[in-house]
Amino acid sequence: MTPRILNPYGKFLYVLIGGIAVVLLNLLVAALVGPVVGPVLYVVVLFGWILVGARIFRVPEEPIEPPRPWWKLTGRPTAGFVLAALFALQAITNQLTLVLGDRGRAGDDGGTASVTAMTAACGIAAVVYLASSVRLRARRAE
Repeated sequence: MTPRILNPYGKFLYVLIGGIAVVLLNLLVAALVGPVVGPVLYVVVLFGWILVGARIFRVPEEPIEPPRPWWKLTGRPTAGFVLAALFALQAITNQLTLVLGDRGRAGDDGGTASVTAMTAACGIAAVVYLASSVRLRARRAE
């Protein structure tokens, strides 16, 4: 039996602890190995964290045992829209940091690659959550 998180507090803890762990792992790896490996690991861990959450979270209307369809990341469209907005905000913030932080100039320590990878990952996550919620909303309208 696959574990499921049904409780909103459990979901909150998964998101909070997982989000902190993803960022700390990225910082640790970037500090130990360098600014190139850190962003790659960040992208892999971020998407792994998202996929695990999408597979184990359930809302009361969903059956617990069968797996969700591959495209369904949240139980309700609103949750996906909120997550898409948060990831989009993170991508915008990352890009502003890159532009306003004077990155990309000669002698850059690899920070540009790191911020660019994180911006792309957050942007992709935003689009995927948005697409999932649009599809969920369309299915509810049927």
